[in-house]
Amino acid sequence: MELQGEDTRWLAMEIQAEAASRGIYTAADHRSLLHRYAAIMPDVHQRADEALDVLVNDGELERASDGSYHLPPRLLEHWLYARSHDHHVPFSKRTRRPL
Repeated sequence: MELQGEDTRWLAMEIQAEAASRGIYTAADHRSLLHRYAAIMPDVHQRADEALDVLVNDGELERASDGSYHLPPRLLEHWLYARSHDHHVPFSKRTRRPL
């Protein structure tokens, strides 16, 4: 499936980043997202629901039995790598001890 519109793609990235950084995307997170964008995006409910549907359909999020969403383990690993690979120095390669 493909996300329709720049706003929907933006919401999908927000949802994915929240799930990746916290390890979970809950109903409370979804309500917060809707509230945050309602003033600038009148159809935010529809767009956010579409974003979630596409993320689940494409395997980028998994829905848990409690209704929350999680990144599949392989995607979390890729997300963390992409976020830190250009500046993280593995412990084995560090020359200084922490303060």
